Amino acid sequence: MNAKMQVLILPAPVKIEEIKKDLGENIEIFRGRFSDIEFRFNCELRILHNGRDIKEYDFVWLSSLFGARDISRAISVYLDYHDVPHTKVNYGEGTSKLVDLTWFDLHKLPIPNSFFQNKCNKKEKVDLIADLCGFPVIVKDTQGSRGKNSHLIHSKEELVNILDKLPENKGFIFQQFIPNDYDWGILVSNGEVISAEKSYRSKSEFRNNACWGAKEVFQDIKDVSSEVKRIAVDACRLLDLEWGRADIVIDRVTSKPYLLEMNRFPGMTINSPEVKAFSSFLKNKLFSTQTA
Repeated sequence: MNAKMQVLILPAPVKIEEIKKDLGENIEIFRGRFSDIEFRFNCELRILHNGRDIKEYDFVWLSSLFGARDISRAISVYLDYHDVPHTKVNYGEGTSKLVDLTWFDLHKLPIPNSFFQNKCNKKEKVDLIADLCGFPVIVKDTQGSRGKNSHLIHSKEELVNILDKLPENKGFIFQQFIPNDYDWGILVSNGEVISAEKSYRSKSEFRNNACWGAKEVFQDIKDVSSEVKRIAVDACRLLDLEWGRADIVIDRVTSKPYLLEMNRFPGMTINSPEVKAFSSFLKNKLFSTQTA
């Protein structure tokens, strides 16, 4: 006798029992909730529902709720990668740091160990976060920009304290802090590196953003390692971007580069190579539009 087909419905409608009866005995239905989904980024991404990897189901009926579209999109990317049949979520829907991290980890780009779970009792996850990410750990808004709503946490006690203060209407990623002296900001256009800068944070700040007092020092592209340039170009291509800046941090101890994020709207520094790069990009786009 054939085994039952196992189907995860995420999220499950209220009348799921009626659906189970209608489908018959050969299909086993599992009730899903987004609050029971965990993302564990640790060189090999796992997306779990109540402790079970969702790629183990035969089919996932995935819906895209307005308040969880980035979660739905990230899950869809994961299921596509593992060839698990599921209802599709539109490309580009719900883009956020969570979706980008899913792409990066599945395609083996180096990222810090990270954890995400939506609207759960995060205090119950403190030990898991500590084991996966260690301390210090960064808490960042999945849709934040320029370092807003980010926190550097040094202990379990601090983590428990900050969890009470995080806005309930936002999603947060917990991410391993990489000890560093600077960030690389690698600007990529049409698959080529066109500008590079190092951002040195102020002594009292953990964020390497210019808006938080970091000092930007532009570099000759020839002085950027081939590995850092490859990571930036691969990340841009993976997200199908014509233009973007990869923020890459170098571990002070191991010298290993880690991709933090791909910025689709990087700031522009006056009298810097970025200005010329942006101008050249725009001219090429306008020219190609006129001659098309």
